[in-house]
Amino acid sequence: MQQVESVLVVDNGSNNFSEFADILNNYKIDIIHFEENLGIACALNAGMDYFRKKKFHWVLTLDQDSILPKQYVEKLSRLDEFHNNDTGILGASYQDISRRENISNVGVGVVDNPLLITSGGLTNVEAWQTVGGFDEQLFIDVVDHDFNQRLIENRYKVLQAKHIIFNHNLGSPVNRPLLQTVLLIKKDFSPADHSKFRQYYIYRNSIIFIKRYSTKPIWHIIILLTTLRILLLFQNPMGKIRVALHGIRDGINYSIKKDDFFQQYLDNKKIQKDS
Repeated sequence: MQQVESVLVVDNGSNNFSEFADILNNYKIDIIHFEENLGIACALNAGMDYFRKKKFHWVLTLDQDSILPKQYVEKLSRLDEFHNNDTGILGASYQDISRRENISNVGVGVVDNPLLITSGGLTNVEAWQTVGGFDEQLFIDVVDHDFNQRLIENRYKVLQAKHIIFNHNLGSPVNRPLLQTVLLIKKDFSPADHSKFRQYYIYRNSIIFIKRYSTKPIWHIIILLTTLRILLLFQNPMGKIRVALHGIRDGINYSIKKDDFFQQYLDNKKIQKDS
């Protein structure tokens, strides 16, 4: 709260909303409450639109499991890239607190990173509006990558300050060296075990992303299919493989021509290119 001018919590249908609503009100934190889980993309859009109406130019977005160090926002806003009109998102590196030793892309300087996560990033409100916001039909997973790609296609930059670090939790890591050897998976690879609900969207949305943006969609879908063996490392592997296959089926059946959101994006992109 000490790092920003205004704080908003978007509650996505939490069962314990009443327990923390009074606490937030005591700190004069504004709340948008959904009666049910409408997905991360809807929550992000609600927050972005809230601050757009308040005439903010930049919005810091955070997941519930991200923790910022002191002066985090100040350090990002001091960077030259923060003041450039073509910066769509300016984010940082993160320490995965479930792994401790793993820091994403740590280093020096500011670099392009199309795979930058939304949490911990400063998002340009005008850029968000230009590309049509986050795609709510994706619901969860690949939402940030899809948004980043549309920013890049509209000549905005997706940037990561590698030397600035915050804490984030990607999920429970799994490491089963013997089984990984049998499955031809690197022993030092520790994937996060997600629910069946998440696995469906991971695979469905990955194929939607490929069909929207890849120049070699068949090849990239084949590569995606090879990752199904990773699910054998997790709890209830067959259940997760089953829902992943449902996601793959729905992703393959996805049609760009029938996608109103993406067609509107393509139309707006063409208008801006011709203007």
